Amino acid sequence: ETWRKAHPSLEPAGFMPVSAIRRLNEDALQDPTKIAAFKRFQLNIWDQRATRAIDAQAWAACGAETRSLIDRKCWIGVDLSSTTDFTSVSLWFPDDADKSADLLSFSFLPRSRARAVGLKCAVPLDLWAEAGHLELTAGNSVDYDAVIRRIEWARECFDVQIVGIDDWNATHVEGELIKRGLSVVKLRQGTATLSAPTKTLLGMVLDGRIRHGGNPLLAWAASCCETDDDGNDNIRFQKPSRDKEGKRIDPIAATVNAIACWQRTPTEQSPGVYVF
Repeated sequence: ETWRKAHPSLEPAGFMPVSAIRRLNEDALQDPTKIAAFKRFQLNIWDQRATRAIDAQAWAACGAETRSLIDRKCWIGVDLSSTTDFTSVSLWFPDDADKSADLLSFSFLPRSRARAVGLKCAVPLDLWAEAGHLELTAGNSVDYDAVIRRIEWARECFDVQIVGIDDWNATHVEGELIKRGLSVVKLRQGTATLSAPTKTLLGMVLDGRIRHGGNPLLAWAASCCETDDDGNDNIRFQKPSRDKEGKRIDPIAATVNAIACWQRTPTEQSPGVYVF
């Protein structure tokens, strides 16, 4: 009855069988990437673009404060930016007891770029920096040493298992981490590597099994996510054009890298580089 109020083409007044919209509903419940399209085209709910991958309400519902994290096992994902934009580090803390996870997110941006990026993306980067969600670094390019310091901090506080890093421009960071005795995974940024962790993240958000503490920068990045499909049911988040669009997904990309490491951690770990 509720569907008919929003969809006048449903039978008996219209031509569309109720069984058809029921199938679409079941598909959307199984595949989070289809929820926005179902809400828009079948229920006339225009709360987000049809291509958006992460449902805003489901993400907000995961905003509970993180549980105690000290000494818990932690998988780290890093998304390195170009020289003038966001770099992000995600700390992923799975809980085997209830199949949930806690998530900490840290992002970095050159201070000299903050105003331009904030205006382009129409987000309050200065307020996020004041609240500790964004670290503004000195100079005109991303300070990778700040990233390394954050990972060192994580190792002091948590039981860090492995660090996953995209293989673009990663030589300096991976070399420094290995010197410090960490195991590093270089992650190829294709659907073969990223599809499973992307689907895991989408499913856990939909089920309310993530606690991310309401980080606003992370929430904004989630709102920017769209997916690519290779035609074989493999997906990954599509990187926005930094020159043309005011969208960024770096914190989410870092989270997917962390989940990829968690799902495929080598049975024997030693300082060095692995490739997934």
